[in-house]
Amino acid sequence: MVSTQLNFRVFQQAVVQQFGTMTPYPLFTTVCDKDLLWQHYLGAFPVGSNPIFRKRQEYDCACCRHFIKYVGHVVGIKAGKLVSIWDGLSIPEEHPFKVVAEKMASYVRKLNIENIFLHPEAHLGVVRSTQMTEGGALTFDHFHLTLPSHCVKKQGIDTVLGDKRTTFELIQKGTEQITLDALNTVVDLIGQNSLSRGEENLLNVTEYRRMVQTAKNLSSRARELYLWSLVATTNIGLLRLQNTSMGELLMALSEGEDLEVAVKKYHRPLRMRRGVL
Repeated sequence: MVSTQLNFRVFQQAVVQQFGTMTPYPLFTTVCDKDLLWQHYLGAFPVGSNPIFRKRQEYDCACCRHFIKYVGHVVGIKAGKLVSIWDGLSIPEEHPFKVVAEKMASYVRKLNIENIFLHPEAHLGVVRSTQMTEGGALTFDHFHLTLPSHCVKKQGIDTVLGDKRTTFELIQKGTEQITLDALNTVVDLIGQNSLSRGEENLLNVTEYRRMVQTAKNLSSRARELYLWSLVATTNIGLLRLQNTSMGELLMALSEGEDLEVAVKKYHRPLRMRRGVL
């Protein structure tokens, strides 16, 4: 909200500008307690910069609290790095809001990704509000954003998020459990024309191999960001390869099953592989 000492609009517009740099990329929510996030925001103000206004601290604003709980933990992934709406804001160094933004950025960047970011409305927050007092009208500025179309979904958000979470868990498990040796063996078998439907699966298997190789060379944190980037941008069929007959073959080989036995199982009819008579 607007301050008698500081111009909150500087902070407001800096967040809008930073969010604008993030919107070309997939956006995500992070795992956090939203009440604690709001308390961290209030606690980030330097001493004396958030005085009591009437009954509450000046920036203890219901509109901004609602905004921060919905979007304060939203992040993007740029070149494998996590960025938040609080990062690199164009605010003068001596400004208390600069300190708040830096503390919020540091806090949010440490959080794990929860899912992709979707919201049912295109607008979040309120630009400003007016309150009538005995001394006249008071105008308050607030955080607000206009969301890109890829973040807006009027209905079915829970279904989409459920699918994305399942896809992440599958590609996470796949990149951990499927070995490069198994992938190389399957690529060789396809090249030798030793697998039925092999040629039609070759592109997916080779691309999956590239993803597994990339993931295995990353730290735990970098791998999380990489896999979530895939979930947001890559064909779901490829990421769920583990749930196909080809995925079953790759898992069997990764677990050390004899090559001939694993290939025979792969060639069985689906009902036989699953124990259905």
